[in-house]
Amino acid sequence: PMTRLLCLCLLAMAVHITPARAEPRPYLQKPTVSFRSLPPVTDPHPLNPNVRYIGGYELTAHGTDQFTGLSDLQLFPDGAGFTVEAISDQGAAVRFNMQPDGKGGMKDTEVEIDRLRDPSGAISDNKDFNDAEDIAYDPATLTRYVSFERFRRIMTYSEPQIWRGKGQV
Repeated sequence: PMTRLLCLCLLAMAVHITPARAEPRPYLQKPTVSFRSLPPVTDPHPLNPNVRYIGGYELTAHGTDQFTGLSDLQLFPDGAGFTVEAISDQGAAVRFNMQPDGKGGMKDTEVEIDRLRDPSGAISDNKDFNDAEDIAYDPATLTRYVSFERFRRIMTYSEPQIWRGKGQV
């Protein structure tokens, strides 16, 4: 009887202190992206010889969910590789490096991410409002022009405001 009572007490304490669901926890590391090379296609008779797929990379983000649905990207030469600026369907601006790993692929790298902001500096959680589709870059002014799909508009961001600043309609 005493052993049974002790087991019931321990079980009651375990049930009482165990949360019903896990609490969200912040990521402990900066977000990163890894690259997996996609195989080249060797079609000797492409449908359009001026537009041929020659290879690519599958990107996997770690430590963030804002990296999904990349709609457009800009490449800026950076030594042997590129700095990539992209926008996502989640309304996020992302920046990362593509640097060769010396083995035919790309090195894993950290990702800078910030949500695009409206003219008042606010961030929206509305997926329809955030659905960014295209980014264009003006090298003379460093301005980025971001177009959106569902709520049709173009917003401008100046460097480095695309990451931290206020967009303007």
